[in-house]
Amino acid sequence: MNVSDILIDAVKEGLQHIENAYQQNELPLTSKGTHTETALADLKVGHVVTTALRSRWKGARLLVEETAPTFVDLRAYDLVVDPIDSTRGLLHNLPGTGCAIVQLVNGVPVQSCIGQITTTSGKTRFLHDIICGCTGKNGSCFDGRKKERRYRASFRTAPNEFIVCVEMDAFDTSPKNFTDGFRIAEELMPPKGKARAIRMFGSSSFGFVAVSRGSLDIFTGSRKPWDYLPGIPLLIGSGASYFFYTDRSGNLRICAAGSRGALAYAKEVHLQAGMKILETDPVMLSVAASV
Repeated sequence: MNVSDILIDAVKEGLQHIENAYQQNELPLTSKGTHTETALADLKVGHVVTTALRSRWKGARLLVEETAPTFVDLRAYDLVVDPIDSTRGLLHNLPGTGCAIVQLVNGVPVQSCIGQITTTSGKTRFLHDIICGCTGKNGSCFDGRKKERRYRASFRTAPNEFIVCVEMDAFDTSPKNFTDGFRIAEELMPPKGKARAIRMFGSSSFGFVAVSRGSLDIFTGSRKPWDYLPGIPLLIGSGASYFFYTDRSGNLRICAAGSRGALAYAKEVHLQAGMKILETDPVMLSVAASV
């Protein structure tokens, strides 16, 4: 069994466990931090996914979000796992909840699989969606259920309107969260009328998948390893672009763009907003998990 199949099978098991837990109301909440809440289901799904991975890849070194140390050296791991991306989104019936896994080689992401689950009518019907990406000379981005279906990001150079998605935490009620989230969205919506923003609530993988498929032009997200690493192979495999930047608070973030025009536009408005764009790709082999 190749690595791609291992990732797909593990994500499928994770999605099924998420659906079962949701339908059986097995998602009790526990407090973690002042303004955040998380589900114990993260640990349960993490156990299901890691068990599936270890049974198929003997000796694999896993970095799992819920059990990660404060500082990590990415070179020490083969796989990074986010059991439930946007746990709180699932609990509040928001779309885009996913399970994400990425393979690393010497700390660099080379292929990944992201599965997403969406309820269509309460608890009666679930849609499972799996997308995979790989880098390299023959990089690609494809449907994990039907491997023959390939995705390519949009290569429009001057669309009339860009669709922009900004990650923010809908359940963090602190004034800083809303101030920062809305400020970033507004900075990507100058009076020119060239952008229409979507404020996405909590799921980084949702943004990377949408850019890779060409349904979203620009996405900005956080730099936590399990949030952004699974998206890199999708972006490269689909022909999309990305860059890192520091916002005005000094936080390192990532911006993905699905076309050359969107990339130029995103860089322009970030610079106009006083943010610093990093021209080199800072693949940080040692990162703070809380960044």
